[in-house]
Amino acid sequence: MSEQVKLLRAALKNNRPALLLGPAGTAKTATVNALSEELGYPVHVMLLAGILPEDLGGLVRPTQDGAAFGYLPPAWARQYGDKPFVLFLDEINQAAIQTLHALFYIVNDRTVAGIRLPNMRIVAAGNTADENEFLTPLPTPLLDRFVYKIKWRADLMAALSWLGEKYIHMGGRAEMLISAVRETHTEEITPRHVEQMLMLIEDGTDDIERGRELVGAAYEAYMKLLSAGKRHKEDNRLAELREIAKKLKSADEFAVIDGKMTRIDRKAILAGLSPEEIDLVNAA
Repeated sequence: MSEQVKLLRAALKNNRPALLLGPAGTAKTATVNALSEELGYPVHVMLLAGILPEDLGGLVRPTQDGAAFGYLPPAWARQYGDKPFVLFLDEINQAAIQTLHALFYIVNDRTVAGIRLPNMRIVAAGNTADENEFLTPLPTPLLDRFVYKIKWRADLMAALSWLGEKYIHMGGRAEMLISAVRETHTEEITPRHVEQMLMLIEDGTDDIERGRELVGAAYEAYMKLLSAGKRHKEDNRLAELREIAKKLKSADEFAVIDGKMTRIDRKAILAGLSPEEIDLVNAA
C-alpha cells in the first residue's frame, strides 16, 4: 500500500477531512471508492463544478410561523442522518466561490441546514494549477479545515493490480493488456487510460487509433500477445483434432482416453464437432 493510500485510509477511518490534489486520471475517485467499500462506508459523490450553494447548504424557506427563515436540507443530508458515509466532493477547485463558502460550514461543523452529520467522512479532490489554469483558488479558511492534504500522484503499478481484479471476468484479455502496460508503460499513461482501454476490449472493439492514443506502445505489445495467444489456442485445438482423427480412423473398438480404456463412439465424437472441424479431421 502506497503512502498516499495509507494517509487517505487513516483519514477515512478516523473521520478527518482530507483533500487530494493531483492530475486527472490518477485514480483518485477509484481509490476513494475502493477504500470506502473496504471500510464499509457508502459514498455520496458531488461534482462541485456544477453544484449550486443550495445543493450543499439547503434552500432558504420561511419558518412555520413566518417570522423568520430557515433552511430546507438537501435530500442527501436527510438520507444519511447518523449513518457513517463518505461525502466525496470532486472537482473542488472548479466550484464557484459561493459554493466553496457554503462548503466551509459543512467541513467545519459537519452540519447541513441544521442537520448534524457527525459520521460524515469528507474527502475532496481537485486538479493542480499547472494542469488547469482556470481553477478557482481555494479560500485559506476552507483549506485550513482539511486535516489531511495529500499531493496525489499516479501509482500506475498499484492501479494495474486493482484493475486486474476489477476486470478479472475478462480473463486472459485483461491480463494481456495489463502485462503489456507493465512492460512498456510511460509517464503519459494513467490508470484512467488503462481502464478505458479495458472497456474497449471488453466491448469487443478494435479501434487501433484510440488504442494507441490511450496506451501508446502498450497497444502494439497487447496485439502481439493476443495474436500469440490465438495461435497457441489454435495450435492446441489442431493437436486435439489430430488425435480425434487417429481414433476415428483406427479399426480398434477401444482407445485410451484420459487414462481410461473407453469404447470409441464415432457418432458421438462427430456430433461434438463443427462442420469446419469435421473437414479438418477428414483431411488429417
